[in-house]
Amino acid sequence: MRTKFISQDFLTAAPWLGVWPVKAGQEFAGLLAIAGTLWQQEDIECQAGPINITHVHGLKDNVMSLPRGNNNNPLKGIELWRRTNQCQIEPDTVEKINIFTCHHWTGCNSGKETSICLHNYGHMIPKGWMDIVLGKITEKEK
Repeated sequence: MRTKFISQDFLTAAPWLGVWPVKAGQEFAGLLAIAGTLWQQEDIECQAGPINITHVHGLKDNVMSLPRGNNNNPLKGIELWRRTNQCQIEPDTVEKINIFTCHHWTGCNSGKETSICLHNYGHMIPKGWMDIVLGKITEKEK
């Protein structure tokens, strides 16, 4: 039986915790990233393979800003995960959940899913966020 972890990160630990699944991806049921992401993702290869990931980030975060690239695209912040999970460039679905606009890549060639949910606030853990993502991950693990 494999051990399953859910890694949730925030602020200064976010980039560090985001490396764990890159090195030990199959040990994780999924990564829940909150207000933090890896910078310079184009230089990173995820040797451990695909993993389910859901990232939430405030568009007005001035503590740990979301990398947007040259074209100011907020979806750039999950480029590593989209690439690792072998997802197409554009999301399969976009949905509004409470204060979040969530972009989902569900048809990835790896069979894993990638999501980023954006809100119009700053550096915060939005109320209800954990209930939403934990429900989605545990639903998929059944």
